Amino acid sequence: MYESLLAYYQEKSFNPVPIDLSDPASWAAHVAKRRNLYERHLGIPLSFLRDRPVIEFGCNTGENALVLASFGARLTLVEPNSQALPAIRKLFEEHNLQGQVVEIVEAGVEEFETGSRFDLAIAEGFINCLPGRDQALENMAGLLNPGGLGVVAYDDRYGHFLEIIKRVVFKRGLSLLGIDDPHSQASLDFARRLFLEDFERINTSRPFEAWWADVLLNQFVSWEYLWSYGEVIPLIESQGCEFHACSPGWTSIDHFNWYKNVPETSQRHKALLDEWRNHLAYFMTGLRLPPGCLAPAPAEAADSVGRFLERLGLYLRGEGDGAEEIYLPEELESYLVSLGNDKPAFGQFAVELKEVLAALRSGSVDGLVSAYKSAERLRSLWGTTLHYISFIKAGR
Repeated sequence: MYESLLAYYQEKSFNPVPIDLSDPASWAAHVAKRRNLYERHLGIPLSFLRDRPVIEFGCNTGENALVLASFGARLTLVEPNSQALPAIRKLFEEHNLQGQVVEIVEAGVEEFETGSRFDLAIAEGFINCLPGRDQALENMAGLLNPGGLGVVAYDDRYGHFLEIIKRVVFKRGLSLLGIDDPHSQASLDFARRLFLEDFERINTSRPFEAWWADVLLNQFVSWEYLWSYGEVIPLIESQGCEFHACSPGWTSIDHFNWYKNVPETSQRHKALLDEWRNHLAYFMTGLRLPPGCLAPAPAEAADSVGRFLERLGLYLRGEGDGAEEIYLPEELESYLVSLGNDKPAFGQFAVELKEVLAALRSGSVDGLVSAYKSAERLRSLWGTTLHYISFIKAGR
């Protein structure tokens, strides 16, 4: 077990999201994806960042920050992994954008201190794994100028439903095969046997080996390290900030509203969190459906998902019940089956999920692999694992 996500990455000398910018076509594709995220999903036109102070925490080797620099942002880059710092400097020099970097600081968001304030503060994909994650997010929001924007990307608890199922299937398979070292070549080969075909169908920027190490082997992809809207939204509100936009873009709280009708921040946030249960099935499966075509998840179904994921987390840590005691909660099954009355894909998903869990209990690795490979609907889904939220600091 590792004390932190950073310790895991450092010990394995591991870059969780390697991005190839080695040729003009790769750079153009990367810029297009980042513009799509910021402008269409998060409501932040990149041209407005010219000459504005921007801080990014956990910038890894700097490929995302490089895009902001190319639009003229003045960057403070805060990265706790010393192994990444030379790569950041080299990347900016290669693209002749080192003049856009105000400072590179080896630190984490928890201990970073400055008297400066920023028009944009960013932290992608790690805050939810920090022991003091609430305070870290509050610290980040506190660095914004009035009217400034924050962007936080986090691993969503409910969006990781299927990745946790995959982790459980993988762990059980390794146990049945007698593979004691999860970081071994034998482990990677088994992961390829189970998941490579499905992985190659999705639009991703990283190789399978990086996903294997960052998801299947990563202890931080588990209940206690994942986050949710119900936890994040109150934190940003406590710092005088208001939800702006999100990716995936699931909420309709501002749809069909006249701009002169201005809700209080707390009212808008309550509407957001009330709407969340309407989209639980989307969060879990990633199945895109027209708004309003599914009934909201009953509170007991949403609660059962949380309890189920918590139980799976105990199994992944080697605590609690073994694989022989993993069953699909009745409340969740009933909810999925009810959705299947209108959308058969959900009914099929529920049946396949039960069959995979039954195979976990069988004690046969061939039976487990066969059950997973036969679950065509389940295998086609990945859930909405990573969520981005942009928010605005009050004032002007």
